[in-house]
Amino acid sequence: MNKNKNMKVTIGVVVLLMSGVVAAQTSACEVHAGESLADALQRLSHCGYEISYSSAIVRPEMKVRTLPISKEGEPLLQELLMPWKLKAVKSGDGWIVVRDSDKKKSSNQTNNTANTADSESIDQIIVTGSRYGISDEKYSSAYINREAVKQTPHLADDPMRMLKGLPGVTGGDFSAKLNIRGGRRDEVMLMVDGAEIHNGFHFSEVDGLLSALDTNLVNSLDFMTGGMTSEWSNYMSGVIDIKSRDPGVQDEYHNAVGMSFISAFARTSGSFADDKGSWLIAARRGYLDLLLNQIQNSSEQTVPRYADIFSSLRYTLSDTTTVSAHLLFGSDRMNYSQDGDGNDSRINSDGKSSSTHLWVGLDHGFSDALQTSMTVSYAQVSQRRKAQDMEPQKSTAAVDADNHFSFIDLKNNWQWTVSNNQLIRWGINGSNQHGR
Repeated sequence: MNKNKNMKVTIGVVVLLMSGVVAAQTSACEVHAGESLADALQRLSHCGYEISYSSAIVRPEMKVRTLPISKEGEPLLQELLMPWKLKAVKSGDGWIVVRDSDKKKSSNQTNNTANTADSESIDQIIVTGSRYGISDEKYSSAYINREAVKQTPHLADDPMRMLKGLPGVTGGDFSAKLNIRGGRRDEVMLMVDGAEIHNGFHFSEVDGLLSALDTNLVNSLDFMTGGMTSEWSNYMSGVIDIKSRDPGVQDEYHNAVGMSFISAFARTSGSFADDKGSWLIAARRGYLDLLLNQIQNSSEQTVPRYADIFSSLRYTLSDTTTVSAHLLFGSDRMNYSQDGDGNDSRINSDGKSSSTHLWVGLDHGFSDALQTSMTVSYAQVSQRRKAQDMEPQKSTAAVDADNHFSFIDLKNNWQWTVSNNQLIRWGINGSNQHGR
């Protein structure tokens, strides 16, 4: 429909503006001595080199030892790989990183291959599931000054967009949702502090433009693609497991109020009871509506508003027992209108949604070998949309949708360390879901 197209074009202007700000914060194509080889290859991939590799070959401990002499193209790529006995093999329009066997060919082999094309062949490619970790142990209130944000360009302080540069992950230009290795977006599980988040995105009308969690609230992020066990229920593509910050006396900034490029935020945190307990409250309100108001004409208006709140409370009852309580609330509203001049269609659409997630957690260790964790959560999601499209003397279309969903989830995991090389895990998941 023209409505969806115009809405996406309008919001696309803001997305492009945001991408310009991010580009100004980092030099995406510059390779630095001392950074990991995987980060350097990902940076080159962002610049259009189309590099594919396995994490079993390009390991996390591999570093760029010296500043490369070559500045671009295949010479730069081969120079980065050479110290680790790796090489890049041309494959279509891109390269595949493989091990350099460095085998000397006999004179007969050399003569036989002299009459053939100068090319490399690959006998076998093995694709396995991957797991990536992104963590930030040192907290800073300055977004762009954190090392993790510098190394992983993303828009709007959105942790979901940090993952789009990883191998096997794609996503739309507008949406913050992920497609992992060709899977659907609803095949990706989102977890925050042990609870499943059933609606973690704003603006479902444009396929989830932003996630409901700020990057500055993330302490660690585990990203698994493939090879998930039954612990992760029936999700097929991947799992995003986020751990929020646990404020303590070591934090330099407990309170902050400010503005990012598209939102205003306020957060406060601290500890109590001799650092046995901690609390965190954060809220933000986006002002995309104010930005779009400066570039839109009066006949066509897109007004997106969104807000979210996150809070957590943790308390250590003993050396072996910790309890926690969490809240994640998000709401958004998208209004679109287009006034016709008598011959053109008139469109009016008003969509709003909200989601509330409440959950409590208990972690207990019976001993150093036997540990358990339990999470009980409640979620409620509401989505409402009313729209009308009137084209004079031709047709009239109307939609009135009102959807409500509720979820009650129970998750109990056990872990028993039998020996240094034996670990047994088991548990139970239960859910009661209702939709109207």
